[in-house]
Amino acid sequence: MGYTISTAADGSAEYAFTADCTFDELDSRVARREFIKFKMLTDDRWLTKAVLRIYENQTHEEQSEQATLNNNGVGFRGCDAKRGAKLGEAAKVAMEKYNGRMSIKQCAWARQFMLVYAGQLERIAWESEGRKLGAIDDRTPADGLDHDHA
Repeated sequence: MGYTISTAADGSAEYAFTADCTFDELDSRVARREFIKFKMLTDDRWLTKAVLRIYENQTHEEQSEQATLNNNGVGFRGCDAKRGAKLGEAAKVAMEKYNGRMSIKQCAWARQFMLVYAGQLERIAWESEGRKLGAIDDRTPADGLDHDHA
């Protein structure tokens, strides 16, 4: 198994993932969300693709307005809509021109708020065909964030 679970002093679960851990081997929503958080914190390409996947869930009107106009449970929250839209556009450019990596500064900015979207990303991954999370897998750039192919 590519991960271990231990109990923290406060009684909460702590997850540790190995380099060969994949999304498909995780057996709970919590483990999958924690894995997504781990990947966003440690892998710039994963983070870039996660930003792009959430941005793509915004409506075209929300993207152009840089605002959340529909309370539909997908895309960026209202408080993150403006910076999410800016980073979403940066992620699009990064995918086309910079080998799927936003700049160091953009990644640092994204990490300040993207972890809250781990649940939404997990739902996208689990519900999508093949359980891949939107555009992380280099082999299927439009399907879903993948396992560990960065």
